Amino acid sequence: FSRFLDRSGYNARFLSAHLIDHVRNSYFLHRKPLMKLKMLRRTGQVLKLDFQYGIPGRVHVYKKGVGWYKPWKSWCTIMNEHNQVIWWAFLQNSESITEIEEQLIELNERIVSLGQEVLVIYVDKCCSFRKKLQKIFPNAVV
Repeated sequence: FSRFLDRSGYNARFLSAHLIDHVRNSYFLHRKPLMKLKMLRRTGQVLKLDFQYGIPGRVHVYKKGVGWYKPWKSWCTIMNEHNQVIWWAFLQNSESITEIEEQLIELNERIVSLGQEVLVIYVDKCCSFRKKLQKIFPNAVV
């Protein structure tokens, strides 16, 4: 094993680019199609839209010539009434419906194509998001 602070080795603090590529090229690529199909088949009549800040704030990326930076400010998840994640994304802004508006329209189209209709949406700061969400989900109570 490498020393603890050795950035090029396999230690508890840093993952090497080789290890990340190995996981991505083996396990993840075999599991991704199945997991994507499972998520794409999930619908919901009651949705909970939530923004989180803990995980994206811990993600640091190193780019040669630039150094370390944080690419995302928040993480948005949408869960249905069965506590199943039906959509998620990392965001570059704090809490922005505008940034994910196109994806929300596609989500609504997907839910309608699977024979469901969104009836209720729970979201923090509902007064700020209500108009945009009701435009995307016209029959939903926000």
